[in-house]
Amino acid sequence: MKQGKGLFFFKKAVTVAIALFFVMFVAMYSASCGIGGDSSSGTGDSSSTASDSGSGSGEAHKHTFADEWSSDDTYHWHAATCEHSSVVSGKGAHVYTDDKDATCNVCGYEREIKPVETPDLEGRILVRTEEGKSTAYYYISFTYTLLPGLPDGWDEKYLVTYRATEGYAKVSGNKLTVLKSGEFTVSASVIDMETGEAASNVYIPQKKINAVMPVSNLSVDAVSFAGYENAFDSYEKEYVYGGYKFDESGNLVKATLAGKFNAQVVSEVVNNKKIISTVSIDELDESQKSLITYSSSDSSVISVSDDGNFTLGDKSGLVTITASVKGLDDGAASKITVNYKAKGINAYNDEDLVRINKGRNYNAATGVASGMAYTADGYETVLLSDIYLAEYGKQIAGTDELVSFLDNYTTEIEPTSDTQYYKNIGQTAKIKVALEFTGNVYGNGFTVSGQYVTKPVLKDGRTLKVAKWNGERDYLDGPINLVSVANATLSVSVKSQDNIIFLMKNDGLKLTNVVLKGCDDKAILSEDGKSVNIKNLDNAATVLEVMGNNCSVSYSEISNGRTCLRVYGKGYNSSFGSAQANEYRINFSINNCKLSYAREFLLKIGTNQIKKNAISYKGTLTSEDRTEANYLNASPVLDGYAYIKENYNNAANYTADADFYGKYVLTDVTVRDCVFEKAGLFCVGMDTAFGGLCLDGWDWSQNFRFGSVLGWKGIAGTMYPSVLRLKGNVLFGDWKDVTTVNSDTLIEMKEGSFGGAGGDNLSQISSMFDMNVSSLIKKYSETSDDAGSILDSLNGIQYINGAIAYYGGGKNYSYVDTSELIEKFPFGENLSGTFRDYNVRVSLFGSTEPIYCSAGREDFRFKVYCNSSTFKYQHQDGGVDYSSMLYKK
Repeated sequence: MKQGKGLFFFKKAVTVAIALFFVMFVAMYSASCGIGGDSSSGTGDSSSTASDSGSGSGEAHKHTFADEWSSDDTYHWHAATCEHSSVVSGKGAHVYTDDKDATCNVCGYEREIKPVETPDLEGRILVRTEEGKSTAYYYISFTYTLLPGLPDGWDEKYLVTYRATEGYAKVSGNKLTVLKSGEFTVSASVIDMETGEAASNVYIPQKKINAVMPVSNLSVDAVSFAGYENAFDSYEKEYVYGGYKFDESGNLVKATLAGKFNAQVVSEVVNNKKIISTVSIDELDESQKSLITYSSSDSSVISVSDDGNFTLGDKSGLVTITASVKGLDDGAASKITVNYKAKGINAYNDEDLVRINKGRNYNAATGVASGMAYTADGYETVLLSDIYLAEYGKQIAGTDELVSFLDNYTTEIEPTSDTQYYKNIGQTAKIKVALEFTGNVYGNGFTVSGQYVTKPVLKDGRTLKVAKWNGERDYLDGPINLVSVANATLSVSVKSQDNIIFLMKNDGLKLTNVVLKGCDDKAILSEDGKSVNIKNLDNAATVLEVMGNNCSVSYSEISNGRTCLRVYGKGYNSSFGSAQANEYRINFSINNCKLSYAREFLLKIGTNQIKKNAISYKGTLTSEDRTEANYLNASPVLDGYAYIKENYNNAANYTADADFYGKYVLTDVTVRDCVFEKAGLFCVGMDTAFGGLCLDGWDWSQNFRFGSVLGWKGIAGTMYPSVLRLKGNVLFGDWKDVTTVNSDTLIEMKEGSFGGAGGDNLSQISSMFDMNVSSLIKKYSETSDDAGSILDSLNGIQYINGAIAYYGGGKNYSYVDTSELIEKFPFGENLSGTFRDYNVRVSLFGSTEPIYCSAGREDFRFKVYCNSSTFKYQHQDGGVDYSSMLYKK
């Protein structure tokens, strides 16, 4: 029992004053002990004294009482201070302002009121759907504080009832049925079963509850739908899945789409707080699973059963699979769009990739593929994992064994470029191809890397070097030669077509949403691992070569090669004439792609057909032999278009001429909404044949009999032109220090032990033939104020934008169509006015006559952003992410 705090408790001032007045009044008028009553009477007396007629003297005894209050849980009183301890004064029930007041307003007694507990929602929540309405059942229990006055055995006379906000929930017994999601109130009452009225001395608790469905917020399971989340971030998610796969024995079998959806689940509610976890729908109990419904936008493509199992059809198509919670709006639904390829084969590794595109019988240990490729039967490739070509090679310990493996893995093909030089010296040139895509490829954003072909390593980690006639070389030792000359210590060569990592040779092929790399990103880093060393790509081959007509690459990335993408079309034909143009022309499109990191060019465009005149070899060159007629013989004008003889580099003369296009343009490339970054030379190279007299068949001197002995004759000519069409947003993000424009590979010199008849002064001659593009541009910028606009200066460094370079030397009839170029990003204004053409004389290379006689006399041309463009080096260097514009349908 707690003691009172005295008569003068001031918590409730008014109530206390009234009580004191009543006590004083009784004390003044009490006459005897009998008036006061006893402690069991329950009536009480507020007198401070009383008479006792039972005394021996006959005088009435006056009781005395304490000023302080005594109390128990129910009453308070003044205890007697005389010997009559059973007598009390002022006894009365505690007085409280309301049911929540803990302090008696008269005596100050403090009662204990237990905190009212909130409703307990016990166990897992069961959910089901009835007549389209979602209902959730919660089992309720309240813990009450029974206020003073409720007698023992109250639970036999009283009934606890529950109620909830109308419309949101209803109650039956202790089961609360949620009718709809939302916040509502649950309360309880104690009812007298005789009167039917609520007990007044029972605190009625209530609690707000925010009802939610236990299964909601469905999402795609990225593990089961491998590749869906791997697609480029801004690319509209379109998961491609094939109807077939290979089993463990390499047999082609029907695929099963086992992907499910994830769900957020309310596993329990503690103190009205939801405990939510994300689980696979497979982990739900049956009552929860029954909430999920599935649908397919086209059941003839992929059908979905009630339990979420997918059945793949025999018809290709774009289908949307939806999972949703019954009774809830679309916000609780999840959708995945599947581009289902009924004849697609899902590729998870290199073995799968080779079987589909090269030969269905493949021995990974030897690299040998045999039998017809699956693409011959109309199958397509669907990537569901990152893949390394020739990955088995890293398990091989011996050099000879690894070379044998790679020789079996790669395919040798005849070059499509002019190989007259090899014919002249009695040799045969071959090109290595790591993998030909013989059917469509759907990448799902995955990467295919040529790392183990371009940078092969032995099992112990040593880099593979191959013993060749001119010393140890990389396995892919650079392109074949256009021409070459060597002495005992030095080799000088002009390169032609390169080895190929990925090839598109068949007509009509499509590559979509795939990343193609000539080698891994780490392979091109400097030794410190912090910066890129572009020279590491010297022998990284061409990443992707296109020979087929009407091919395309979309929503993809191509990177890390000597050249990233090369488009030249059908192979060289010495008897080609303009009447065959429509037969030989190829169209190629590249859409929403990023090309980055090439030793030379990111995109190299040309044709393999060359107009040549009869060889006019007359012996050793003298100044008298360098006539207009002889130069014209080496670099002829295209038939029927003599009027552009002097102005061949003025595109306005012929680019809009339908007759010119119909007879001569053999490669038509469209680039739409693409980004080009980080080239050793320029982003785009528009190729032509060299037209120098030595390539026509003349000897430079008695020591350098290029025409008569070294095999240079019959190579000069005029390449049939190509056209590049820039459409939409195309950005060349390749501003660089002009001194870093590295043209070493245009005329390549290698030291070593060589054979050949080059003479002792080859190094002197090679320096005369040095085609240093960096020096050429700087000299050109000094020729006039207008030429100076080709360079931009910042902090004492001169920068050039490496957009497009037209090869010079021979006549280059190729052109760039910018009529549909937008160029408004990322700086919000049109850049086309500052995307300019510059014609640069080859004589600015320095050694005029050697350049004229080896390469030709025609100008080099550049199409780049000038220094008045809003797109400058500092913008590029400022970390602008040009890729943010990509991958949007």
